[in-house]
Amino acid sequence: MKIYSILLNPTIDEILEIENFQVGGTFKVKKSITYPVGKAISFSL
Repeated sequence: MKIYSILLNPTIDEILEIENFQVGGTFKVKKSITYPVGKAISFSL
């Protein structure tokens, strides 16, 4: 069985983990996670 998805509006989300966050500061990213999102992508995964 094959499932096909038509991805009309796919996007990419990125989550950044930052220690000691303060508004207006400069930060070093501790960890970054990037993954595809969107209704068709979520359905096909």
